[in-house]
Amino acid sequence: MLELFFHQIYAEDPMFLDLRRNHFHCTGSSSESGHVFQATPLFCDWSSEFRAAIRELYSGFYGSATDNDYRRALRSLGIETVADVFEAAFGGERKTAARFQLADFRVTFHEVFTRCLEARATLHPDFLTLGIAIATLYDHLEVDGGTYDVAACHARATAALPH
Repeated sequence: MLELFFHQIYAEDPMFLDLRRNHFHCTGSSSESGHVFQATPLFCDWSSEFRAAIRELYSGFYGSATDNDYRRALRSLGIETVADVFEAAFGGERKTAARFQLADFRVTFHEVFTRCLEARATLHPDFLTLGIAIATLYDHLEVDGGTYDVAACHARATAALPH
């Protein structure tokens, strides 16, 4: 699921927003099983500048981009004042063993908006749809349970990208 999420961010296609568990179904026998995603009509097309900045943000935290690239992404997204909140939401030092709880996401999302409002920072309008996608991702991963190596999922999702 995390790989699909990252793949969508790095692809040029529309971003499917409803990633809840009930839209995925297993197929085939146990030895040759697969998953089918039944997409809902809830999707968006992000602006190129937002998509580029989000890619740089995730690459800076989970990938090989530099700290300068990460900080530039924070500035271009207008979220530099809440960098600490994003770093905590991204798992902090737990990049390889992150738990996903929808209640935690709600708190983080609220804190980002509240602190940006207090700092008079203007968030890019595409943040709303990113929030929807992340909320449904959290919902899915919370239902599945366990911990996830987010950095490894990011690496697998971006491995085939042209460099």
